[in-house]
Amino acid sequence: MCIVADNKGNQLLEMIKGKEDEVLVNEAYRPLTSSLVVVKSPEGFMLLKNRWRNAWEIAGGVIEPGETPRQCAARECLEESGYAIDDLRFIGLMKCFLVAGYFSKVNRVEYTALYCADVEATQSFHENEEMTDLCWHNLGEPIEDASEIDMKLLEYYI
Repeated sequence: MCIVADNKGNQLLEMIKGKEDEVLVNEAYRPLTSSLVVVKSPEGFMLLKNRWRNAWEIAGGVIEPGETPRQCAARECLEESGYAIDDLRFIGLMKCFLVAGYFSKVNRVEYTALYCADVEATQSFHENEEMTDLCWHNLGEPIEDASEIDMKLLEYYI
């Protein structure tokens, strides 16, 4: 079953809910490769413009050796947006079908931890090596060049 797919063939297959400490240790959900974070402010949801994909997406990336999925989500948010997030809430684990590309030469199924967080005030954005811009997006508003999967993930915010 596919919840949503992007224009490259990547698919969000399932959202696995449960307690973070139980879901993340389950060996059935391997490989667990990355973490994402849906950030919301009074102005809307944070979207970042990825320099290489030229697409709006949420903060996140690959889990580094020795790093927990929660630590990865916080680190990636800081690196990509400049926002230090302390109070992450676990939404669930995403089961994704990913087509061959930059990170792998073969199609594969991977799992990604999904978190959310709130920020009370917005700050100025500084372009970095990965992201060229930041915007605050409200559900239902049109936006061009957005990751279809990431836009669906905004709906899981809790």
